[in-house]
Amino acid sequence: MTLSQKILSTALGAIALSVTLSVLGAGYLHYSTLNNDLDFSEKASSASITKLGTSLTTTTSQAIATLIHSQDIDSIRAIIASTVKLNSHITYGAYLDEDLVPWAIATPTNPQGIPESLDSLADENSLWGSELQAASSLKTHINQRAVTLFASPVVIDREFRGAVYFATLDQPTQALTTPANKLFGVSTIFIIMLLIIAITCTLFIRRFISHYTHPVEDIKASINKALSTKTLIEIISNDKSSQLIKTYNVLAEQLNSDTRDHQLLTQASIELSETTTLSAAAITAAKTLYKCTEASIISVLAKGAANEQHIYLLENGRHHNDEILEKTARINAELDALIERALVTYAQQASQAPLQTADVLCNQQVSVVVLSIGRSDNRAGHILIINQSKDQNLQAPPLSDYFTKHLSQLLAVTITRINTHNMNKDKISRLAQDNQEAVRLLSKRKDDIDNLMKNLQEGMLIINEDGTIDGQHSQKLEQILNIKNVAGKHYKEVLFVNSGLSSSEIDRIMCTIDATLGSQEVMYAFNSHLLCEEISIIDPNGNNKRLQSQWSPIIEQGIITKLMLTLSDATHQDALERTTRAQKEELVLVGQVLKVNAQKFEELMHYAKTTLNRNVKLIRNHERCGTLDFDALFRNTHNIKKEARAQGLTHLTDSLHTIEARYDEIRKQLQADWRVADLLSDLQIITTKIERYKHINHDILKRTDHAAPPSINKEQLYTIASELKNLKPAISSRSGLTSLATIESILLDATTLDIAHLAHKRLEALAEVAGPLGKPSPSISVQPNDFRIHNKIKAPITDVFDKILRNCIYHSLEATIDRQKINKNEEGLIKFNLSEKAGNLIIRITDDGKGLNMKRLAEKGVNNGQITPTEAKNLSKVAELLFNKSVYTPSSPSIDSGYRYGIAQIKDTLTELGGNVSIEVVSPYLNDYCEVAIELSLPANLYMRASEQANPINTVASSL
Repeated sequence: MTLSQKILSTALGAIALSVTLSVLGAGYLHYSTLNNDLDFSEKASSASITKLGTSLTTTTSQAIATLIHSQDIDSIRAIIASTVKLNSHITYGAYLDEDLVPWAIATPTNPQGIPESLDSLADENSLWGSELQAASSLKTHINQRAVTLFASPVVIDREFRGAVYFATLDQPTQALTTPANKLFGVSTIFIIMLLIIAITCTLFIRRFISHYTHPVEDIKASINKALSTKTLIEIISNDKSSQLIKTYNVLAEQLNSDTRDHQLLTQASIELSETTTLSAAAITAAKTLYKCTEASIISVLAKGAANEQHIYLLENGRHHNDEILEKTARINAELDALIERALVTYAQQASQAPLQTADVLCNQQVSVVVLSIGRSDNRAGHILIINQSKDQNLQAPPLSDYFTKHLSQLLAVTITRINTHNMNKDKISRLAQDNQEAVRLLSKRKDDIDNLMKNLQEGMLIINEDGTIDGQHSQKLEQILNIKNVAGKHYKEVLFVNSGLSSSEIDRIMCTIDATLGSQEVMYAFNSHLLCEEISIIDPNGNNKRLQSQWSPIIEQGIITKLMLTLSDATHQDALERTTRAQKEELVLVGQVLKVNAQKFEELMHYAKTTLNRNVKLIRNHERCGTLDFDALFRNTHNIKKEARAQGLTHLTDSLHTIEARYDEIRKQLQADWRVADLLSDLQIITTKIERYKHINHDILKRTDHAAPPSINKEQLYTIASELKNLKPAISSRSGLTSLATIESILLDATTLDIAHLAHKRLEALAEVAGPLGKPSPSISVQPNDFRIHNKIKAPITDVFDKILRNCIYHSLEATIDRQKINKNEEGLIKFNLSEKAGNLIIRITDDGKGLNMKRLAEKGVNNGQITPTEAKNLSKVAELLFNKSVYTPSSPSIDSGYRYGIAQIKDTLTELGGNVSIEVVSPYLNDYCEVAIELSLPANLYMRASEQANPINTVASSL
């Protein structure tokens, strides 16, 4: 065994060992992977479930925002329930409002999502979700099962309106084993080292063998490869052909080939390289064949550039330039038939070797040899060698395979070159025609551009690299800038002389232009934002013009050579846009006013104006007392916004929301800087908008409140009261006293309000609140009904009644189905008992519902530090927390954010009027609830009793 064989055996053994170890390592790795699949899947599952829970809570909280605003409880329950039903990972879903009242609770055992009770939830999980600012998760227990609880807050108009909850069961995970990984790493490194050693040995052996062995087959393969490409022909046709021929002959002698064949091929390649037509190439190849054969006819069938076939003939080594040199039509019929038969036979043979066959031509036996020009996958034609055999010997001419193969290749390459040359000539000819057409189109395009510049309705100029303005600019430019002959001037002189730009802005723009011109395109991308988007100029008449500007770079070979600036006069457009916006806004306001009842509109405007005056008074008192009650400012503004939003007056609510947010930030010490002048300016903005609404209602729509009571100003009432007071002692007749009583009754209706009528009106407005909660609108009973309140407190008393009635509907009165279970009338009853006590009017309000949730009120009072745990056992003490804003406890969804402070605001409202409010517990503790009575107290100057024959004239005078 030789040294090379020993080395080769060693390398092969190393490779075999490496492969064996690789297979063993892969098997063990596969076994380890199977054992650890559970760990990986569980980790992936845990991560995916966490992502799922967070995504579901966030998406659902956003989706139900509009449903909450519209009180669509059924749709909210459907969304929550379908999520639990369709996703096997989710075992619990809920939506709790801001008071932790469940709107929807869905589990696999409760697929409808309807909660068993509307009572507030006070467990740790619910309280955790109500305090979130963003989506989060919590490891906890629900129904004694370990779960991961996901929650996301629902925020509408920056107010917390509840939270969405979803829960997934926790699964135990197994620890990931590591020995297999360690073994796999060690085995991998070992296998890689063995492979490197095996590859190195193999390369060394190949280099050793190639250095000491030179088989003749390698040399022969190299020569054949050179002959089969264009490289040899291209070299033969240049100046070094003699050296190549010499080298070629030496190689031919080494291969024991026929030197004459090589010499003929070399000479033919030189002659073929000089041919420029197919006919010349065919004749050259045919002449070469005649030197090797005794053929009488040689026919060359070559394919041209368009794949058409040309036939070339040589008879007895001669050709006639004009007669038989090239025929594209059919030849002699018998010769044509002979050629056709030979080609068919050649196509049918299995191999692609030259075909030798016998045939008859002109009654003489001939031998036919068919050669293919080019390779079988890219044939350029065929060569037919026809030999007339005088001695009837049908042997083929003495042609070697080597000669025939390479001559056909030379001819194929030449045909390809000639076809390519002809195609290039055609392309050049077409390019010349296209160039002429392009010149014509360019001239026409120039005329079009000139016409465009004349008629362009925008100012356009081009800034050259030296800062001058190009001659091609639109005529509109001169009209816009009021400058003649701008071509050749510097852009600064044209653009910035009468502009409204400051000197620093002009310097910035000029520096940007100078830095951009002559730079690469990226420079414009970095600095284009520094160029002005509009220019203000002053025309000769002294009017300001606003010109919109648009900059564009002109790039040549990646370099910015020019800048194009387009100017459009937007002055007239701005005026039209302002007019259009004003008209559009006025149409929107008209639509909003038309949707509001005329009487309600007047009441809202009066209430808003009165409440704004309260805020003005609070702000102005700040200069005297040094403190400012921002809580009161916030509440008053919030109340106006609530009423305006309920009537759809968004033009007013948007500004009120901004002011309300500012008050909220100041009172929470989020904003330290504020001025009295700014606060008064905000209120002036609201006043202006109120006046605009009133202008639309009165002056444009010509609407008046026909249902409103007659309007009598203070002077008129004072005059009437004085005259009647003087007249009454002088009247003694029955008819005179009757007339006087009639006048007194009219004055009474004009200056006071019926409490029962006012309460019924507010209840009608709240009818739409009871429906979504599954409750019918309750009825009201007012006894006795002979007390009346003055007109001047209509707005605040209306607001008080509104909050108390809402409280009854939301909290106390049960749903229809619950009232049926306890044998109560489906329609709830709210009672107003009126009486006088110590010169004050007492309005005692009760209902036949379940009452007040004392347990929840006590828990919140203790948590907020308003009462002690001991005081929480005192029901009266707990009930008083209802009027404490720090213990805000609404437990049902509200259709507007105005109920945010609930019934707690009543105390402030009555205190401002000089009255008071109190609460009394009237039933024992039952299922966390107690029935309560709310008593409102109004001073004597705000009411009167119609049944008394008191002088209403004095009442009128006092009300003024």
